Amino acid sequence: MKKTLAILLAVVMIFSLSSCIRRIDRDEDTGEPIVVRFEDLSLEEQLQMKAGESREYVSSTDNGKIAPAKDPQTGLYGYINIYGDWVINPQYEYAYCFNEDNAPIIDGYHEYEYINRDGSVLMSEYTRKVGFKASKHFYNFFTAFTIDSGYEQTKIYIASDGISQITAAKLPQTSGVKYQNKNFFMAATPFKNGNAVAMRKTNAALLEEKGNTRAKLESKELYQSAYVLDQIGEVVGMLPAGLDIFDYSLNNNGTVIVRDMTNEDMLYGVCDLDGNIIIPCYYNLIEYCDNGLYLASDSTGFFGYLDRQGNIAIEFKYVAAYPFSCGLAAVKEGDSWGFIDTRGTYLIESKWDEVAKLYYPDFDVNMGGSAFLDNVAAVRYGDFWALIDDKANIIDAVYAPAGSCPYVCGLNGIISFAEYKDGTTTGKYGLMNTKGELLLEANFDAIGIMN
Repeated sequence: MKKTLAILLAVVMIFSLSSCIRRIDRDEDTGEPIVVRFEDLSLEEQLQMKAGESREYVSSTDNGKIAPAKDPQTGLYGYINIYGDWVINPQYEYAYCFNEDNAPIIDGYHEYEYINRDGSVLMSEYTRKVGFKASKHFYNFFTAFTIDSGYEQTKIYIASDGISQITAAKLPQTSGVKYQNKNFFMAATPFKNGNAVAMRKTNAALLEEKGNTRAKLESKELYQSAYVLDQIGEVVGMLPAGLDIFDYSLNNNGTVIVRDMTNEDMLYGVCDLDGNIIIPCYYNLIEYCDNGLYLASDSTGFFGYLDRQGNIAIEFKYVAAYPFSCGLAAVKEGDSWGFIDTRGTYLIESKWDEVAKLYYPDFDVNMGGSAFLDNVAAVRYGDFWALIDDKANIIDAVYAPAGSCPYVCGLNGIISFAEYKDGTTTGKYGLMNTKGELLLEANFDAIGIMN
């Protein structure tokens, strides 16, 4: 009896001293307990064991941040705090996360509006007059939104004071081009470091929309230029004519991703705000990474990474890849995904079936988001999704055969997750932290980024 108690006490002490010991088996011959270390289990066993655990609930101090959430009772969106209390009552058809103390919403009239953190509407009278058709978050206290101009959707900037505007009125007219819209932009990036890049809509764009051939466009020399703007709408730079931009062309390091419209292949490159080409338009795709590198796809269809001078930093050998974030990039060779550093060395073994993105595309420096968020990533192996850290330690796991990633989005160490029971989603969402601890039970029909 004393021997048995001693063994049990030893096991308890071992469990309390080392989190890596997770299972006890028994010797088939003697029946004595055998401690099995977690890291000695197969990956499938680790995931199965982790998925079988209940998340430990931890109380959290209200940090003043709020998230859009969908009320299961009314089907409407409002905003909740970390405790799940309604800070702004559900009343919207759809709601987006906050940035710079404003958030876009779709109201009960199916119209886009912006609200402050107290729920008051920003520039309501103006927006109802022009009619929003799409909206973006505020950056540097300006947002570019799409309005219904009466003919087609076009863009202008408006400041967070709800009054100041930046239109295309100060952009030079393209010589010989008719039907240039004097007020609206065709493409308009967010402001970053005090500048934005925008392009006026001309009849080149209109003709192309109507199916005119590229030869006709070239014969009319209708290619236009994109312009660099400051925060009072003055033109402070110009890109070469024929280089097209899109709404997320401007990067945090002051470079611009462009597409060469004068070439039939319409390939991508990078220029600076003075219009100098720093990466020629040779690539099928380019995305900026948060470490200054560029993810690119070349003529072979493989992915690699370029430095700011356009030199190959990591060779083009991946069948799929994501931008760098938190010092790592998710790449796929063959049938499996892994994570590499800036030398192309695998820091997390290539063994995962799938890697998800935890950022909303509209809330990130990259077009499509990044794999790592606050040093955690969402990966799939077989029937399990897992949240791992940058050392590949399993933080959380969910059994979800044929299910989508349960880790939805996040920021500031808080992640929205979809609840799964017996391998099937319940359609409910809650909040957890990047340690895998439960912050808020899954009681909502949707939860967005808490900011």
